[in-house]
Amino acid sequence: KESIERGGRLFASQCAMCHGEKGDGTGELAGKLEFELPDFTKPETLRNRTDGELHYVLTHGCRNMPGDDRLSDEWKWDLINSIRSMSGGG
Repeated sequence: KESIERGGRLFASQCAMCHGEKGDGTGELAGKLEFELPDFTKPETLRNRTDGELHYVLTHGCRNMPGDDRLSDEWKWDLINSIRSMSGGG
């Protein structure tokens, strides 16, 4: 529970501008991007992605999303837990 809460705060400050406050891919900057963002509120969005894959994406980026080497591994795992919880899969 604490990890999900910490990850939620990180998501709000680092991710929501693109991915949306709820993680639905409708953030303030989403409309300016030339690609569709994933909707983390839908269970099928991450169904086939492992936590390790998500950690890799946070670290190295994916397509147009840059990686982030400023976040500690602990913070990345908190973000992953929070993102997983957005679809009720906490």
